[in-house]
Amino acid sequence: MRRDLLEVALWTVSVATVAGAMRELRSPASNVTPVALSAPSVSVDMVPPDEAEFAHAAELITASDPFRVQRRPAAVRFLVDTVATPAQSPSITPTTLALAGIIGGPPWEALVEGLPNRDGATLVKRGDVFGSIKIVRVTRDSVVIVMPDSLRTLGLKRVWK
Repeated sequence: MRRDLLEVALWTVSVATVAGAMRELRSPASNVTPVALSAPSVSVDMVPPDEAEFAHAAELITASDPFRVQRRPAAVRFLVDTVATPAQSPSITPTTLALAGIIGGPPWEALVEGLPNRDGATLVKRGDVFGSIKIVRVTRDSVVIVMPDSLRTLGLKRVWK
């Protein structure tokens, strides 16, 4: 009983507060006088930058190595002129690809397991490309995949009858 009385009291105070705020918002503000705003005039003399100051600042920054904890150059030299070898794409054997399921209706989408650089099953649709593998067609029970050396049709895993 006491809890119900407290709830009614709180609702009454809330409604009264909202009503008072609405009344204040709707009443014109009579004690506010408009203030004329004017921007102060600022005169800035443009001085061209001194190249010697920039050079001196650059030398100080470079000498202090601000991005290293020890504030000195690294012991190992960074070689910019090395040529990176392109990453070899993992070889895909036909047995590593498996069709886990088909989703939707025309247009169909499929869950394919074993795609390069993907963990688990990946949702694919017609026209998707994964490295050297291209999805050519997705039907209600198969997926046609073009690989660099072959054309594969993945079928759904079926229960033996």
